[in-house]
Amino acid sequence: MLASMWRTVCRSAEEAGRDPATLRMALRANPVITDRGAPPLSGTVAQISAYLAGAAEAGVHEIILDLQHTAMSDQHLLDLAGDFRARLGPQVT
Repeated sequence: MLASMWRTVCRSAEEAGRDPATLRMALRANPVITDRGAPPLSGTVAQISAYLAGAAEAGVHEIILDLQHTAMSDQHLLDLAGDFRARLGPQVT
């Protein structure tokens, strides 16, 4: 779905006389981490990570992952961030 929407954006840019290569696609994710869910809105770290990896493969240039509302403490926030970083590997900087 993201890839087809991005193609539409790039086509529209071309039609407007703009270079689509200069555009960047950013995705903001505010998932609720649960044992079960429906990514991208909720799910396990593994499920959300798989969705984000797919988004990167579809052409997303930047992912903003906001975990503050789902973390129970500062340490939990750091642990979740570490879990996502470990799963997404070199795709995340």
